[in-house]
Parts: sequence; structure tokens; C-alpha cells
Amino acid sequence: MMMRRYRDRARRHLLEDHGEELAAIPLGPGATGTGSSYIRREAAGAWHLAADLVEQYAPLIWRSVNARMQERDRKLRTRNDQLLEANPTAGLAQPLTWLLDEQPVVVWAKNSAGKRVRRYWSVLVLVEVRWHDPMDPMSFPQREYRLRLMRAYPRPNHTAWRLMFDEVGVRPDFVVADHASAIGNAVDLHFGPGVVGFVPSMFHMRRNLREALLDTKAATTIVQGRKTLVEPLAKHLDLLHRDDLAALTPADWARWWDDLEHHAARLGVPVAGMTDRRRLYEPRVAKAMPLLTAQPHLPASNAAVENRIRHLLEPFLTNRKQMYRNLARLNFLLDLAVARQQGAFTDLEDVAKLIHDDNEAAGGWAPQPRTLADPQPPKPKTGDLPARYASLFNAHLVEVLAGDRLPSSTDPAGAR
Repeated sequence: MMMRRYRDRARRHLLEDHGEELAAIPLGPGATGTGSSYIRREAAGAWHLAADLVEQYAPLIWRSVNARMQERDRKLRTRNDQLLEANPTAGLAQPLTWLLDEQPVVVWAKNSAGKRVRRYWSVLVLVEVRWHDPMDPMSFPQREYRLRLMRAYPRPNHTAWRLMFDEVGVRPDFVVADHASAIGNAVDLHFGPGVVGFVPSMFHMRRNLREALLDTKAATTIVQGRKTLVEPLAKHLDLLHRDDLAALTPADWARWWDDLEHHAARLGVPVAGMTDRRRLYEPRVAKAMPLLTAQPHLPASNAAVENRIRHLLEPFLTNRKQMYRNLARLNFLLDLAVARQQGAFTDLEDVAKLIHDDNEAAGGWAPQPRTLADPQPPKPKTGDLPARYASLFNAHLVEVLAGDRLPSSTDPAGAR
């Protein structure tokens, strides 16, 4: 990405100061830029070199970063448990809070018959809330959001989320997530029903309701060439904010849905879809209202995860997602993204010393690359294309990992 900035800077300089455009690199007679061209070979070599470096040194850097995060989490968990033991209804000044979301990825790949087919995988994202004392002692603690863990899995089901929780190794006080059932089921199965406070994201609920209404002609109008909701519905949805919802009782919340259905019916908007969404959102938000009242500084939206996905994850996927195949190596790369967010690369001399000390401890030897290559089936004798195995697309791998790492389903909390 730095080379791209230098290229763009050189292009602007030539155009603005000299009136010339940066010419393309000549490929030579007969070259097309594809196949075995020089640029293509160089790109493949750079990709393989980067993959080797990630495989060799990402675990080393991650062990150091993860140890610090786990120690910090254990101290906060111990302190909060002591406070809750003394007073089970006490509000926590610094609750151990996670914000969860997923990023689905769709790529095209060739199957064993040589045909292009869609492949799916997802990145599960966990953002932690760091609490800081306010300048004003009468104010609430200040929130800071940082990546805590990212994991790529073939399927974003509840088992994949449990694998992620197991890797973090600590029980949170609260989880803020969208209304996907996979996350809620994973929290209950892994930590026990009702042990962890679950806050459904108000941001996702409001956005989903608004988008559903915008797709209905009777609920929209045109204002300055832009489609928007009619005034009664727009005003009603404006009440879906944390401060307004925290002031409501469950009865008030049920009345809010009654009024929304009344406005929709009066405007001729079909209420069937509205009823389905009410069945999903109303009980979950009603259950979270006492949590938001007891913890007024608790976030009620996981929009911070969307922000981290946009700025810290998507650059790893743009123009690259179709090249990822190996599950373990990709997760090593995601570890480096989290380590960067946690400040591991603030002082590069520390990184160099960490690598140097590790090599010295190994007698001068560096970790061996290419040890994570996915095993491939033998080439068939008929001359057909062999089926290429990619662990990133193996949906059964999640269950295999769960069988090795997760506690028995009869003991959801395990040793926690």
C-alpha cells in the first residue's frame, strides 16, 4: 500500500509539474501481462515471500501480544468477580465487554471439473472495550474500542464462535452483537444461559427496520430527489436510540411496536414482515433494558465493529480475498492485524529484538516456512484436473476443531 502511495505521488508530480503522464511499464514484444509475464511472476514471488514471513514470525509476535491481553483480561475478570460477590446487583465501572460481528466473504474458485463456482467463508471479529477514568470524577468512564481477536472460518455458525470464545479464554460480563442467532446461541452454550449479559445492537435493529420500510412504496416519499421515509414513520424510528430506549419499560416498548404497526397499517404498508421483525426484536431488547439502565455507560451498539471491519479488515480483503486458501496461515495474518491495533509495531526495534532473541534461542535458526501447506490429493492418471483442497473452504473443519478444543456440551461453562 505504501508503494501505491509513492506511485500516485509520482504520477501527480509528473502531471502537475511537467505535464507528463506516468507511462506503463513495457512488457516486451508479445507480452500480454498474463500467463508467465515478468510482472506476474514477480507478483507471485512477492505473495509467496509474504506468506512465508507471516507463517514464520506471526506466531512469535502474537504470543507476546496475546499474553499481555490475557493477563489484563484475567485481572479485570478477577476484580469484577470480587465486586459481584460482595454485591450481585452492583453496577460495574469497567465491565469486561465484547462487541461481536462477522464479515462474510464470497469468492470464485475452480472446482475439480475446472468450472468456476462460488466459495464462501467468513471472518469473525471481536472488539474489546477498554475503559479509562474520566477527567470529571462525576462522569462515566470513557470507552476505547480495539480489536481483540479475528478468526477466519468456513462457516460463521455458533460452533465457530465458541472456538473463538475458547481462544480468548475469559468470560465477559457483557456481549454486544447483532440479532443473529449464531452469536446468542454460542454465548449461552459456551458460558451458560443468562451468565453473560447480551445487548442486541440498536444500530442494526434501526438500520434493518429502516431498510425494510424503504423497500415499501407506501412508506416512502421523495424529498429533493431522494427517497426517504414518510414523516410519521421517520419520527417513530428516531426513538430507537439508547437514551430513549433505556427510559422505557417493557410495556412502553410493546406500545412502541403497537404504534409502529398502527402507522404502517394506516399508510397501507404490509404488516406481515413487521410482525416477523417484532417477534425477533421485541423480546431481546426488552430483556436488555434492565442491563442498559443498571449500566448507563455500557455501549448499546456494535457499530464500532463495523468501523474496525471497514478500516482494518477490508484492506486485507480488497483484491486479495480470492488468493486466500490456507486457514491457519490466514489466521496468522489476522493475528498481525490485531497485534498492530494493540500497539505491537509501535517500536519496530522491539519487534526486531523479539525475532533476534527467538533466533538466538534456536541456535541461530529461523522458523521453517511452508509447514502449513494444505495436503493435496494425487493427480489422477486420466489427465483431468486434480481436485484442489483448501482448508479455508472445508466446512467440516469447524466441527473437527470443536471436537478437539471445546468442553462437553453438558458443561457449557467448562472450567470458566
